[in-house]
Amino acid sequence: MNATSTFGPFVEDPVWRAVVIALAYAVVLAGSSLVVRAIVRPPRTAPPPPTPETLARHTPLVVGDKKDAPVVIYSGSVTVTSSPDAPEAGHPTPDQSEIDTGRIIGKCENILVVTLVLFNQFPALAIIFAAKGIVRQRDITRDPNYYLGGTLVNFTWSVLMAGIARTICFGLH
Repeated sequence: MNATSTFGPFVEDPVWRAVVIALAYAVVLAGSSLVVRAIVRPPRTAPPPPTPETLARHTPLVVGDKKDAPVVIYSGSVTVTSSPDAPEAGHPTPDQSEIDTGRIIGKCENILVVTLVLFNQFPALAIIFAAKGIVRQRDITRDPNYYLGGTLVNFTWSVLMAGIARTICFGLH
């Protein structure tokens, strides 16, 4: 093997190439939301319990029952044991239409990124990434960790999965 040779494709049958490419699209579309949520929004933890000193100084008023998230009020302070669906402290809660729109945009982004990587059109990825940053500038300013981090994770996931599929189907060159 000389220094200029490249690795050939691992799959040469067109049917198996189509299967690998279809699997890449399926994995990217099914897994992108999970990966973004797992990385950008880490699992929430319950607030720390009140200290014994706090309990000794104040008489608690318990509101709620076992089905609801209990709220314990200590004369001026509130401790909430949140449910897994409660919004994380310090982060704005997007409304349902914003979440749905974001998911649709994310899935379209996934399809475009996988397609462009499979066709070796990397400069077009830069245009999509820049355009999304411009269009979502207001949202990025409001919550940069969620929107910019989500975009970066989504792009990385899509490029990685498409790159693996491209390498399996067409080799390295």
